[in-house]
Amino acid sequence: MSKDDLPNIIIVGAGSAGSRAAYQLSKKLDTTKYNLVVINPRPYTILYPATARAVVSDKDNLKEHIFVPIEDILKGKGRLVLGKATKVEPASGKEGGSGGTVTVSNGETISYRALILSPGVSWDNPIGFPDGADGLNAYLASDRESFEKSEKIVLVGAGAVGLELCGEIRDVFPDKQITMVHGDTLPLNSFYPEKYRLAVQRSFEKRNITFLLEEYIDTVPNLGEKITEVKTRSGKAIEADLVLSTRGQRPNSELIAESFGADTLNSRRLVKVEHTLQLKGHQDIFVIGDVIDWNEQKQAFKAQAHADIAVGNLLSLLKGQNKFKKYTGSFEFLFLTNGKNGGVTYINVFGGITLGDWITRMAKSKSLIVPLLRGHVGL
Repeated sequence: MSKDDLPNIIIVGAGSAGSRAAYQLSKKLDTTKYNLVVINPRPYTILYPATARAVVSDKDNLKEHIFVPIEDILKGKGRLVLGKATKVEPASGKEGGSGGTVTVSNGETISYRALILSPGVSWDNPIGFPDGADGLNAYLASDRESFEKSEKIVLVGAGAVGLELCGEIRDVFPDKQITMVHGDTLPLNSFYPEKYRLAVQRSFEKRNITFLLEEYIDTVPNLGEKITEVKTRSGKAIEADLVLSTRGQRPNSELIAESFGADTLNSRRLVKVEHTLQLKGHQDIFVIGDVIDWNEQKQAFKAQAHADIAVGNLLSLLKGQNKFKKYTGSFEFLFLTNGKNGGVTYINVFGGITLGDWITRMAKSKSLIVPLLRGHVGL
């Protein structure tokens, strides 16, 4: 049998979960029996924990380290197909289990023996990076110019992404006016204890960041639109010449809903999976990453843990062993950076431990864990 005739193992999406799965399969898959195919709209994976610093300034040359070519991860052991998966069709109909095909936006239809779906999530500017092979340099330049030219910045959403972006802006621009608008009574969400959330608020307020809590901005002005203020839902006016949405991620679950039915998603459009990370009713399809319905905070390390479980189970499936490991969740912690030299850490032990600048700086703020993240994909 020629290489072209071998069954395909397909990974759809190469974010934190998909890139880790690609790396693991590039090492472990028997390439005399199977082809490895990765479908992704960009030729690179993005190390998202470091993006807040990269979009504000080019001082650390992070671009060269956090936009990682997928070909570098595959090391010749797989094929990258540039495009978006638009349809999945199981060979045996809705129940699946006998392989199927994936249709790609570039016109290809590729058969699979087993499939890992890791479509990830979408973000707004300034970390809503473009698809395709081109446009990244222009996108980063536009982001950085927006921060450079603005004087009164409003971030809508004080979750981890918004807070870390705020810290990076303050590092580079110590005199700009920065306001965070957040719908809850404290930064972050209610998973984290009040003590920790208060510590986070104080950490940023010490750097002259203003919080406007229990307020909402429903319509965020377009990037580049000339404005002098923005109004909250209650009618409060905030001086602003740059407003950015940092309200969180949106699951890219449309492919799964359209291919397998709307009942594969929960009310938040997250994908229902078995404890083995198989799509319910489809033993040869695994779903991993931020898109899955799992009671945990969404983080890159957890997505990578999903990948390790799914790859192990996929290899067992190919061997006919059907001895699948269960994903039981991951340890909850948060190293929340406040620029390069500070931040607040939460560790979910003994009722929740809150730690400050020193431990956060050493654990994450200085390097943004870029060497560790690159190591997790074999670089």
